[in-house]
Amino acid sequence: MRKAANSNKIIKQANEYLVLAVLLKNDPLSVEEIVTLSRLSRPTVLNILKELDTRGLIYRAGLGESMGGRQPIMYTLNLRRYFAVGVDLEYPPVRVAFSDLREKVLYSQEWDCLPGETMEDIEENLVNAIREGMRRLNIATENLIGIGLGIPGRVDIARNLAVRMDRMDHIWQGGDIAAQLSMKLGVPVTVRNDIHLLAAAERTVQPALPKNFLYVARRVGIGMAVFLNGKSYEGGFGNSGYLGHTVLDPEGPACRCGQRGCLECYATTGAVEINYARGAERPADYCTIVSRAQEGEPLAMAVLGDAGIKLAMAVVNAMLLYDIQTVIIEDCVDDGTFFAIVRENIEKLLGPSSDFQPRVLRGKLTGRTFALGGCSMIVKNFFKAPQLKVDG
Repeated sequence: MRKAANSNKIIKQANEYLVLAVLLKNDPLSVEEIVTLSRLSRPTVLNILKELDTRGLIYRAGLGESMGGRQPIMYTLNLRRYFAVGVDLEYPPVRVAFSDLREKVLYSQEWDCLPGETMEDIEENLVNAIREGMRRLNIATENLIGIGLGIPGRVDIARNLAVRMDRMDHIWQGGDIAAQLSMKLGVPVTVRNDIHLLAAAERTVQPALPKNFLYVARRVGIGMAVFLNGKSYEGGFGNSGYLGHTVLDPEGPACRCGQRGCLECYATTGAVEINYARGAERPADYCTIVSRAQEGEPLAMAVLGDAGIKLAMAVVNAMLLYDIQTVIIEDCVDDGTFFAIVRENIEKLLGPSSDFQPRVLRGKLTGRTFALGGCSMIVKNFFKAPQLKVDG
């Protein structure tokens, strides 16, 4: 049976995408330059430019250099017309960022959830933070193309739902957080795994990254994202890379997820504090433990070293499983000490004689860019190419 042909609407969307894509990468451009780069006919380009101008997506940026005739009109994207919002709900830290269509952060805000706050309180604080960003940037609702919401737990991207909120089960009793935020703000909200969005932000911050890499984030929990051939591998429901709850020892300590001996029982900052307190006369916070390890205290060195070995074991298993040699390790509280331990153990576990040469990099996200991944997802969906049908 012959497949349905592409409709005029789909073809028009595809042509529009080509024009936006060349402007996004190369602007300002003249009509002739757009024709050359997009390989579309001149009448088609002129019609698309007129449409994009009417919608406020582009504007005339003056005249270009003459090549012997009249100076050409130059066109560029209107970066003050549409914006994206990203939310990183790590819990207790919460971060919000606004970006333009080139994924440049224009405004950000960060705060910690307070003990005793309910989910309703958290949602209300998010709404207020986003409205504050809109006020600061002088943005109307119709100028927001979407909100990308990173969830610390399990999601169902087909239904755009948070299935479980890690570390928030004491206040979250189900419910559709995306629908609630969308209703209150009048803007579409898209839910994703928080680590997947962090990896998208890392790709924006480090555009020279290879097409295949693993991204491991060590925060309140531990998660991983997998990029294959330049695209994030989501998995069946959007939860691939659930590294923190891989079991290292089935007889190990009880994990909050219900299993025993998970990676998070050994390698998170909280786990390091717990394991240190077991052998110390008095407990200490993570930064103090790191300082004591740097000073040569045996207990601090042993606990931090064990955490680094455990994380390295999990990362090496993932690298071999996916046949990926580049891994980025993100750690917002590490001064480089723990990263060095992990990298050394990754290289040791793989062995110097192996043809598998690991490339272990530190993440470059900062407080201002942790929520950029949600913006990045929204912008990329905005510029997403329509799927054309082909026979065969």
